[in-house]
Amino acid sequence: MRTPLLNPDEFVQRRQRLAAMPELQNACLILPANPEVIRNQDNPYNHRQESNFFYATGFEEAGAIFVMRPGKDPESVLFVNEADAHSMVWTGFRFGTEGAVRDYKLDAAFSLDEFCEMMPQLLMDVEKVYYQFDINPGLDHDVLTVLKENRRLRDRRNSGMLPIFEPMVVMGEQRLRKSPLEIQLMKESAEVASEAHIEVMKYIQPGMNEREIHGRFMFEIMKRGAAFEAYTPIVAGGANGTVLHYKFNDAVLNDGDMLLIDAGADYKFHASDITRTYPIGKAFTETQKRVYQKVLDVQKQMCQAVKPGVTFKELYDRSAVMLTEVMVDEGLLKGSVQDLVDQGLHRRYYPHGLGHWLGLDVHDIGSMIVEGSPRKIEQGFCLTIEPGIYVPADDMEAPEELRGLAIRIEDDLVVTADGNEIMTAKCPKDVDDLESLRR
Repeated sequence: MRTPLLNPDEFVQRRQRLAAMPELQNACLILPANPEVIRNQDNPYNHRQESNFFYATGFEEAGAIFVMRPGKDPESVLFVNEADAHSMVWTGFRFGTEGAVRDYKLDAAFSLDEFCEMMPQLLMDVEKVYYQFDINPGLDHDVLTVLKENRRLRDRRNSGMLPIFEPMVVMGEQRLRKSPLEIQLMKESAEVASEAHIEVMKYIQPGMNEREIHGRFMFEIMKRGAAFEAYTPIVAGGANGTVLHYKFNDAVLNDGDMLLIDAGADYKFHASDITRTYPIGKAFTETQKRVYQKVLDVQKQMCQAVKPGVTFKELYDRSAVMLTEVMVDEGLLKGSVQDLVDQGLHRRYYPHGLGHWLGLDVHDIGSMIVEGSPRKIEQGFCLTIEPGIYVPADDMEAPEELRGLAIRIEDDLVVTADGNEIMTAKCPKDVDDLESLRR
C-alpha cells in the first residue's frame, strides 16, 4: 500500500488557483502524465513524472491523464490505469480509480480505456482546450480523435473544432510563485545537494575518473532521500569545464587542474542546481585563485542584488560589465569595458545567461518577458545566479596561463519581501573553505 508523496490539500489549492485564472474560464485543461519509455528491448527507463501534471495532481503513475474544466461538474478528472491482480504481481501497487478520488481528492476518476469515449461529452460546454503535444505521442492521436468527435456532436451549433492552446504559459504563471510548502521543499532539495557536494569535495583525488565523482554525488543525494538527480551532472576536470553542457564524464582528473561540477538533486520532485569549481589537488594555483576570487566577487554581488522589482536583464547587464572588467584585467580582452559589452564581445568568455527560474524543473517554466518587457522578480520566485568565465584550451589569443581555465559558481535563491535567501549557502565557495576541505 502506497500513499501520496505530498499532502493532497496542497494540490487542491493549486487546482483552485488554476481554476480561477481568466485564461481557463470556459476552457478544458488536459495535462498528460509522462508515459513509460523503453530504454532497450523491454526494459523501461526509471519513471519521473511530467512536472505540469505532477503540479496539478501529485499523482506519480505513468500514462495517466488529468482533465480540468473550471466551474463544471465534475471539475477535476483523472484517467488512470486500473488496479488489478496482474499488475500487482508484475509492477506493484496502483491507486486505480477509487484510490485516485479518495487519496488525491479529485472529483472523479475513470479508466484510461474510457478516455476517448467520455471526453467528447466532457468538452461539450467549453470553448477551447489547453493541451501540450509530444509529451505522450500516443495520446496526441486520441486527443485529436476526441476533438473530431466533439465537433461532430456540436455540428448542430454550426461550430468548428475547438481551438487548442499551449498550456505552458498558464502553468508557468502558477509555478513561478511558490507556496510555503514548495519553498520548504526547495530548501530541502538545496540542503541535500549541498551536503552531497561537500562529501564530493572531500572525496575526490587526482587520478580518479569523472564518472567516479558522478557516481559519488548520486550516492550522496540518494542517501539523503532524493529519487533522482535534477539533471545529468556535469563533472568536468580541467579544460572539459569550458564545454558548458559537458556530458561525457569519463576523463581522468589531473593534479593541478580544477574540477567544475554542476549537479543538483531531484528531491520530492523539487530541483536544486549547484555549481562549484575547486582544485583537484590540495590547493588552487596562484592564477586559479586570482581569477576564481574575481568571479566569486561578481557572483556574491549578483546574489546580493536579487530582490523584488529587479529583472534578470538588469542583473545580467551588471554581471556582464563586471566580468568584462575581469577579462580586461586578465588580458583576455582589450579596450573600453562598456564598448566591449555593447558589441557583445564579452560573450566569447561569458557565453550564457546569469541564471534561470528553478522549481519542479531545473530550468523551470515561466516567461522572462511579460507584455514585451523583462519580467520583474517577485517574492516567492526561486532562481539561480551563476556567472562564469571559460577560456578554451586552444584559444591562442588568451594568455597561456589562462588557457583551459573554466570557472562557474552557482547558487539557488528564494526571493523574500526585501531581498533573498541563498538556499545553498551551506555549500562552501570561499577559497579558504574549499582548500580546507581538499586537504
